[in-house]
Amino acid sequence: MTDAAHETIAVDRPLEGVARITLNRPAKRNAISTPMRAELADALAAHDVDDDVRVTIIRGAGDCFSAGYDLGGGLLDDPPFHTAPGDGQWSRHVSESWFAIWDLAKPVIAQVHGYAIAGATELAQACDLVYVAEDARISYPIVRVASVLADRKRATEWIDRLVKTKVIREINESESINWNHIKTPSPLKDRDFVFRTLITTDAAKKKVVFSYYSVTDPLAPEYDDYVRGSFKSGKFELTMAERTNKDGSKTKGTIVVAEVVVDPKGAVPTFIVNMVQKSWPHKTLTALRKQVAKPDIKDDKRVVDRLTREGFLQ
Repeated sequence: MTDAAHETIAVDRPLEGVARITLNRPAKRNAISTPMRAELADALAAHDVDDDVRVTIIRGAGDCFSAGYDLGGGLLDDPPFHTAPGDGQWSRHVSESWFAIWDLAKPVIAQVHGYAIAGATELAQACDLVYVAEDARISYPIVRVASVLADRKRATEWIDRLVKTKVIREINESESINWNHIKTPSPLKDRDFVFRTLITTDAAKKKVVFSYYSVTDPLAPEYDDYVRGSFKSGKFELTMAERTNKDGSKTKGTIVVAEVVVDPKGAVPTFIVNMVQKSWPHKTLTALRKQVAKPDIKDDKRVVDRLTREGFLQ
């Protein structure tokens, strides 16, 4: 049984009590456009009040679930509902689309195969259950990872031992002066750092580098309870990558290299230094992977504009 025709999705009833929505833009790798989100929301809402439907399955047509959001333009052309205008309007609109799935009374299952990239993972995570095929390739492009690194306000969610952070001042789109409060193992005093963040890009090598080093700044806060440490050097190096799978398909993602050299200042026992050196990289990079997968994490418009301008996204 097939429901009424749609432009970007297909809806059918493969079994009694089961409705199925297929993201139906295979030529575009099922890229999620605003019209698709509108049709998806309407179909799910209809199923939620249909006594003949007990569960809805969402899948993708062709060789993948979805390559993520369609960023080709018209992100808010004819939106299905209102969100406040201004900075972040599209991000808020997308978030509300996926949060609406959580509000449904009936379960929704994501059936993931092939690529599920960036925005597609947000759709999948909004579902009640996710079934992943053996050929599924879940990844996050460089824009998403760079957006997480650029968002200082949420850095405490994924950087190990970071208690508080503050942007002291922005110099330009590539440079800013920042302050961090780091939790230090008891009984030592906590540390804080004042440092410059520098974002550099290399379009030929498809690299984005976030570099950090300590500076002094008259606007930096001063606390007697903390010992001011020093960033000798630090960086997160992001490189666009593509892997060829055994079946010949390709998976796109981001290689992340992190290097941090810190002088905590003051007397610090060797066992504490060793403990932090051993745990911090693993905890932070693991948390970074989880951070980019959160449904409310969106691509930073400044990052998108810059990487598009410099030829990364061609």
